[in-house]
Amino acid sequence: MGVNMEVRSTRGMDIEAAATFPGYRIVRQGTDLPRLRNFHSDQAPTAADRFQGSNYPRYQNLSFDALLERFTATVPRAERMQVLRDVLHHMTDQVVNLPLFYDIEAAPVSNRLLAAGVRKGAGNTQAWNAHLWDIM
Repeated sequence: MGVNMEVRSTRGMDIEAAATFPGYRIVRQGTDLPRLRNFHSDQAPTAADRFQGSNYPRYQNLSFDALLERFTATVPRAERMQVLRDVLHHMTDQVVNLPLFYDIEAAPVSNRLLAAGVRKGAGNTQAWNAHLWDIM
């Protein structure tokens, strides 16, 4: 048993073993707009790049790559949102990523606390404007 534990421990730290793991791995990876680029083929951990990269599912699809590149290159908002719809359709149709859970950040605020604000999507938001708070 000690040998197996040692091998398992060593393999757990091996980036090649992690990148080529044949089963399902649960990895926390956001899918918000800044992280969409993580699903580009050039981010897939392969032997060619010494198993470095943030595309943990190792999904590689040239048409999807083209959509991601178009999304980052499109400036007008309406057109950019259309490309984003195409990206999200591809991701859900092809199950590029399978979200199992979502993190929430609750920020209870007393109605006596003035000027307390919760900024959405900023991460770690509970006290971002604490210098403005006052109690009534």
